Amino acid sequence: MSGEAMTTTIHVAQPNFWWRAPAQRLRDVLELTDPDLQDGRRRWPDRDQQRWPLVAQAISAVSAALAAGSWRQPEPNSRHVVVEIPENDLTDTELKIVRSWFNHAEAVRADPWLYIANGRHRLWSTMPFMSQPVPVAGCDLKGANPVDAEDIGPSWTKYFVEDLRALHRLTWFDVGDPVNARFCRALAQAADGAFPSPV
Repeated sequence: MSGEAMTTTIHVAQPNFWWRAPAQRLRDVLELTDPDLQDGRRRWPDRDQQRWPLVAQAISAVSAALAAGSWRQPEPNSRHVVVEIPENDLTDTELKIVRSWFNHAEAVRADPWLYIANGRHRLWSTMPFMSQPVPVAGCDLKGANPVDAEDIGPSWTKYFVEDLRALHRLTWFDVGDPVNARFCRALAQAADGAFPSPV
C-alpha cells in the first residue's frame, strides 16, 4: 500500500534480560578501549567500510522500542520478540551487525558489574553515534531456567543473590529506566528462587 512507512524487522532474544546505559557511561564502567589496539590486530578488515552512524541509528531505534515495550511476541511461548524499526538503507553486512546485536548466540553481552563477554568491536564502533542508551544483554540471567538450575543444584539461587547485591552497589545504574527496571525485576525473581520470564 502506497504511503506506508517501510520498516525493518529485528528479533530481540529474551528482552526482559537486557539493560542499557548511555554510551559514555558504558565506556567508562566497562573500561572499553579500541579492541583492535588492545588485541594488536585488525579483526574485521572491512570495519571502516561500515556506516556506523546508520548502524547506531538502528540500534538506537531498537533501544527506544525496548524502553517503550513496543514489540510483538511471534508465538505465545516464544523467548524472543519482534521489533519493527524504520528502514534506513543498511547494507546486508550492516543489517547483519544490527541483527546479531540482539540475537541469543551473538548478542552484545555483559552484566553491569562485570567485563564485556561479547561484542567489544560492535560497541566500540557504534557508541560514538548512539542517540539512545546502549542496550546490552545480561550474562547471568540467561542461566535462570529449570535446565541450568538443575545442573547447578539446589544452591543455584545464590549466584543471583550475589548478582543482585553487586547491582545494588552500582551508583551509576539507572533503575528507573524501563529496560533496567525489567532487568532488576528478573534478577530479583531469580534471587528469590523463581524463573523469570524472558519476555
